[in-house]
Amino acid sequence: MTVRITIAWLVLALASTATVGTVRADPAPTAPRATRAGDATSLPREPRAHATATGAQLEDVDKTLGPFSLGGRDYTVVVHAKRLAHAAPGVPDDEALAALDIRDPSGTVVHHETFEYSLDDHDFASSCSASAELLKGSMINALLIDVGCEPSAPQGGSTWEIFGVWNGTFGRLGRPFTTEGDLVRFIAGAVTKLGQATSFQPDVIELRVWTGSFHLVVPLTMSWTQGQLVPPRCYAQSGHGMREGGCELQVTVERTPVDDELTFVRLFAEANEAFGVPKHVVVKRDSQVDFLGASVRIVMSGADVVEVGVADDPWLHVRIDGREGWLHTAEDFAAIGVPQAG
Repeated sequence: MTVRITIAWLVLALASTATVGTVRADPAPTAPRATRAGDATSLPREPRAHATATGAQLEDVDKTLGPFSLGGRDYTVVVHAKRLAHAAPGVPDDEALAALDIRDPSGTVVHHETFEYSLDDHDFASSCSASAELLKGSMINALLIDVGCEPSAPQGGSTWEIFGVWNGTFGRLGRPFTTEGDLVRFIAGAVTKLGQATSFQPDVIELRVWTGSFHLVVPLTMSWTQGQLVPPRCYAQSGHGMREGGCELQVTVERTPVDDELTFVRLFAEANEAFGVPKHVVVKRDSQVDFLGASVRIVMSGADVVEVGVADDPWLHVRIDGREGWLHTAEDFAAIGVPQAG
């Protein structure tokens, strides 16, 4: 039996610097979270339309989101968008995010970003949109910026950024991050009284991450002391000492029973082929298959934008007609109705 020890991977990261400029953002056409505070639209600046090389006429539209209380001060997000001149106001598909600013209470821009868009004959061929949400944490509030772009891959997710005020300084928590999947929820850390002392647990962002066969629920710890999001890190005892292994995480699985009347899979007692001999378990078309979790190593890659993904060879913890165990090969995944997909 292996011994699993979960250890937070401590890596110091510098908060990104903010630049001064103007702001533009636009609530996502299909934003997964509806808490877009202060969704107010200003009139187009000098409603001036300008022609593009494709002949499309564009107008400038500014939207102000907020205020958002961070560190006891109110910040606003200003979204600068381009809108097709022939579009009716409020039609998201006819607008494209051009720039986004975050402003402090004095109106000073403390963060500025620009975004690309393209047009075909008379419409946007590619565009982005943005929304903002206040995250009320156990110790501090944070601001979540969600930018989604079209067209995107079938499992493509948004790109997110988290901002806050830590030790009196406004800044971003690590780098922008994305995944094949979506953001599930924010969980404020638990607050516990210990006599005269108060213990604050860190806040967590949960992502729904695609592995190629099923989705994982991946918790990312918001570590303001380290200045970054920290993925789960797990270690197991091996014959050569401690080594990094998979963390046991929740899963969401869409199963499609196979056409064969019956087949079989290899079930291991542990998520490791080195421990024990697998059992060959029959899987029938009408078998009851329960998915109990997965053992996966989370990988954070990328330079400017962090891609949250999984290492090769994820393991699934299953119960098949009452018999419980672990499996991991593409052949066994397909046999239980969870084939590799895009």
